[in-house]
Amino acid sequence: MHKFLKDYGEWKQKSVFECWLTPEAYENMKAGIKRIFKPREDRVRIYRLCETCRKKAFSYGWGELPDDFEEDVIL
Repeated sequence: MHKFLKDYGEWKQKSVFECWLTPEAYENMKAGIKRIFKPREDRVRIYRLCETCRKKAFSYGWGELPDDFEEDVIL
């Protein structure tokens, strides 16, 4: 799962990824997770940030967000 998710976002810590996705990339990521997911071994939670939540969030460092993302997703 880790190797797969590295193609969609940045690994932050342990099993946490932060992704900035277009709607199409988001759907592709979910489909890929379903393909490789092992229900008795894995647990995947997807937290989507709405526009209001995104405006309230802040971060330090790590450069700027890409201009072309439409969806914040924390896994």
